[in-house]
Amino acid sequence: MIEVGKAKKIINVVAKSLNREMKYEKVYILDSLNRVLSEDIYSLDNLPPFDKSAMDGYAIRSMDTQNKKI
Repeated sequence: MIEVGKAKKIINVVAKSLNREMKYEKVYILDSLNRVLSEDIYSLDNLPPFDKSAMDGYAIRSMDTQNKKI
C-alpha cells in the first residue's frame, strides 16, 4: 500500500493530463454509457424534498456491526 500523499500526487498528475487531452462532444444520452461529463450538471429540483436515508447514500459495512475483540 502506498502513502496517502503519494496517492494524491499520482491522482493529480493523471487528472491534469486528462484535462489537457480532453475534448468534449455532445452525444445522445443513451450513447453516454462509460463516458465522463465535461462539466457539472445541476437539478432545479431537490428530490426528495426531505431527508431520506434510502436516497442520501448512507451505508455501513457488515463487519462494522459485529462485536469483535481487537
